[in-house]
Amino acid sequence: MELHDFCTQFNIQLSEFKKNEDWNSLLKIKADYQSFIQNIEPISSMVTNSLQKVPNVKYVKCRIKDPAHLMEKIYRKNKESVFQKINIRNYKNSVTDLIGVRVLHLFKDDWKNIHDFITKTWELKEKPIAYVREGDNTSIYKKNKLKIMEHPRAYRSIHYVIKCQPNKVVHNVEIQVRTIFEEAWSEIDHSMKYPYDLNNKIIAPYLIMFNRLAGSADEMGSYVKFLKNQIIELENNHKNEISNLQTKIDNMEIKQADKSKLKKELELMRNIKYISTNNKIDRSQYYDYIAKYPINAILNKEVRISIKRKRKNK
Repeated sequence: MELHDFCTQFNIQLSEFKKNEDWNSLLKIKADYQSFIQNIEPISSMVTNSLQKVPNVKYVKCRIKDPAHLMEKIYRKNKESVFQKINIRNYKNSVTDLIGVRVLHLFKDDWKNIHDFITKTWELKEKPIAYVREGDNTSIYKKNKLKIMEHPRAYRSIHYVIKCQPNKVVHNVEIQVRTIFEEAWSEIDHSMKYPYDLNNKIIAPYLIMFNRLAGSADEMGSYVKFLKNQIIELENNHKNEISNLQTKIDNMEIKQADKSKLKKELELMRNIKYISTNNKIDRSQYYDYIAKYPINAILNKEVRISIKRKRKNK
């Protein structure tokens, strides 16, 4: 690659490059890195295979940094840094994403299992960073002692830099954890403008709109998951209460005929769902029917109280 081609590819002014960087130094880093890649490929496979086994992980993908993109990143970092410059001696430690792993999960709260696995499995090089958008709820990240940064482009992701040491050499690996919706927006945003067309006034408003839609989709997904769990809990409580009432009826000192009538009522209760798919029966009808049924007068006081409590909370 020639300097002119490099500047054209990465939208860098040639005069600006010559003022801030030495081209031959970058070429030496590139040559050294190309011979080093074979050493880090097994590391990327090892980390990827470990993360694929974590519950709630839907997809894991890994990439080894492209040599040209490494050169571009070093140029930009050196341009921004006044004191410490990246060179051939320190780039393997200074550039922490030579190995990059992306972990996708479905619901926002699935992140916690993945976080726990990462922090328990590997030593962290630095404090994890939660990139958020303005207005996001960050309480769970604060609770888990993450560094919270509001991203200027509304980018959402959790970033970890871990240390891997299968031998005497320590390798850095960057792990990015995000939802599938966050990944979809990030990929579109990246392909449209990152990092060489950041200020396009035509594209930017639509990408912001897309980001909001992705965030809303994440929130809706989490809420649907919450509703499902609530329905399951209600159904389980319903079954447990039926079972408890069955035991109480069995232990009551009443005529067998009356017990049989009560058990018929219980059978009706057992077959009525909390949430009806055809809207013909709902909880209010269920409790009204049971409480008004004449035979409930035979129930002991404790059973009647249980039914009245259900009517009160319907």
